[in-house]
Amino acid sequence: MTAVGQFLQSPLGFLENNIIVVGFDGIEHDPLNARIETMTFVTKPAQQGEARQMGRTLGLYFAVPQGMVGALPGVIPDGRTFNAYFCPYRQNDTLGTTVSNRADFMFTATMDGCSLGVGNAAPDGSRLIYHSNLGGNQNQQDTTLRFVMGATFGTAFNPSAYRFEYGQGVLKSTTMGIRSKTSRQWSFLSQIYFEDRQANPRRYYLREIKDIA
Repeated sequence: MTAVGQFLQSPLGFLENNIIVVGFDGIEHDPLNARIETMTFVTKPAQQGEARQMGRTLGLYFAVPQGMVGALPGVIPDGRTFNAYFCPYRQNDTLGTTVSNRADFMFTATMDGCSLGVGNAAPDGSRLIYHSNLGGNQNQQDTTLRFVMGATFGTAFNPSAYRFEYGQGVLKSTTMGIRSKTSRQWSFLSQIYFEDRQANPRRYYLREIKDIA
C-alpha cells in the first residue's frame, strides 16, 4: 500500500509513524469559496533527509499538490492522490478558507511562529479557518484572528502551544484537519517536530501530536 493509502486508511496512525512536511504555501482565495487541492506525498533520497523519534526511524513525506511534482527535482512520487482543503499562507498576512463536506482533510503551510484560528462549527458542520503570520507576534496574531473571524472565532493555536522547547523557539508544526467518516465532524491537530538543518542528511525529529480543536 502506498503512503497515501496508509494515510487515508488511518490518518492518526500514519502521523504516529511518519513525519509529514508541507511543501506548499497555498493559493489565496475567497475564504467563503474554498479551494480544493489534489494533494500527494513525495519522498526524497535518503541522503537528503531522514525522520526519527526516540531512536527509531520514521517515514518522511512531503505533502504537495499533484501539479507540483513534475517541478520538484529528484523526488519520488507516491502515485496516489487525495483531495484536501488548503488554508493559504503569506508572510505578514492573515489568510483563510472554509472547510465543509467537499473533502475530508485540510492542510496549511508549515507553522514555525504563525497562529491558526479555528472557527466554531456552523449548523452544517463547516468551519472557518485562518492562518496568521505577523512576524511571530502571538498577541497581534491572536487579535487579528479574532477580528477577521468575528463571531465565528472558536480557538487559536498559537506559537506558545507548539514552538518552544527548553525555552527556545525551534519547533515546527504540520497543522491539519480531519473530517470523521462516522460523525462527519472536523477535528484539528498538530504534528510537532524539530528540523535539524545542520545534520547531514537533514534530520526531522517527531516530538508529539497535539489536538487543537
